[in-house]
Amino acid sequence: MRGVIWFILSSVYLSNVFAHELQLQNVTIVISKSRQIQAVFTSKVKLLKGQDKYDIDLALYKSKEDSSLHVSFLKIQADNTEIKNTYTHSFVDTDEKGAMQVNSVFESSLPENAKKMSVVLEKEGGPLFVKIYKKESMDDWGVKILHPGNSMEFNIEKLNLGRFKLALSMFLSGVRHIVPEGLDHIFFLVGLFFGTIGLRNLIIKATWFTLAHAISIWLALFGIVTLPTKMVEILIMLTIAFVGIENYFFRGRYKKMGNIFAVIFGVIHGFGLGNSLSDLRLVNFSPYLTITSFNLGIEFIQTSILMVLFYALKNYFNSEFYNKLILITSTMIVSFSIYNLLIGFTG
Repeated sequence: MRGVIWFILSSVYLSNVFAHELQLQNVTIVISKSRQIQAVFTSKVKLLKGQDKYDIDLALYKSKEDSSLHVSFLKIQADNTEIKNTYTHSFVDTDEKGAMQVNSVFESSLPENAKKMSVVLEKEGGPLFVKIYKKESMDDWGVKILHPGNSMEFNIEKLNLGRFKLALSMFLSGVRHIVPEGLDHIFFLVGLFFGTIGLRNLIIKATWFTLAHAISIWLALFGIVTLPTKMVEILIMLTIAFVGIENYFFRGRYKKMGNIFAVIFGVIHGFGLGNSLSDLRLVNFSPYLTITSFNLGIEFIQTSILMVLFYALKNYFNSEFYNKLILITSTMIVSFSIYNLLIGFTG
């Protein structure tokens, strides 16, 4: 009988412990002149189904349980040798939107003779926003969005990231967010290209899409306008399906509506990207420089994709091959969007 009671109480306790989901979003690393390191892993607390409020004690307990997982996929190295991180404590605070977040603190030290420090994100983690500070002045030493399998490396004696390097780092992160990681966005751009006749119309439509896309990213990142993530993801897949169906059945019939659709679709896709990046809290770190640079990287790669497609296929525009290519790509685009919609509704 005691065993049964113990089992029931344990089950209730564990169900409460894991009533929250901790989503790791960024890491702040502070290094002192004495080469002591403090790494703070910040996780967003998400309520699971059936929960209507946060339990701070349980969230802290879950943070301690997850601490070994954090350091297993984000490693700090000195001269390519991993440094042991020791968990010290956790604390709770709120982000700029008032949502609760849990911070797990780790401490370590760099060897006295080390010349190079690396922060490596394993393939199982990310993306994470990583920022490195100098403790004595809190100057930025480095900032980067680390994607799975990526790393950031520094000369310990020359750890000083200027504004140009910061802008370049965020620009390249924006490029990587589309190629190779933004497959849905690439499908949409391909559909946009095949649904437009003529370079002039393509430039006009791409300009409207880019402007709307950039504005909605800013609105989402600064929390001025927020939309439910699930709803935006479904709308994005519907826009991808729309361009595929339009190209297959109605290509070129709605020229006057093309620019209006480009603006609407640009806003939707911008909110999708803005929502996915808001958890990285870019607005807390040199906001105008980081977000502008990141946005420019996105718009640069979008325009590049469209221009490459145009100049690679311009000699085939009136051929039977081009018409078949439209049908094939349209089928792929619609199939991709339907598959992701099914996952979205059933997942």
